[in-house]
Amino acid sequence: MSSDVLVYVELGGDDVLAGQLFSHRRRGSESASDVATVCSSWRVTARRNGLAGAQLDAMAPAFEHDQADQARRVIHGDTDAP
Repeated sequence: MSSDVLVYVELGGDDVLAGQLFSHRRRGSESASDVATVCSSWRVTARRNGLAGAQLDAMAPAFEHDQADQARRVIHGDTDAP
């Protein structure tokens, strides 16, 4: 049974495919790493889809926050960092 997951983000009112996870073939930490990579490149994806300025600023809190930073540190093995 496949458990592939498509990750979409809303950009300018449209849902845009940001990435695909293949959790049935990978350990959980690898899938989490994929999610972190997709989320960390959200600005690039948004710009490719025509967003800029205030639109990017409005979306930033969904992707740029302390919990996201902490998750990236854990995924990359930096568990000692605050």
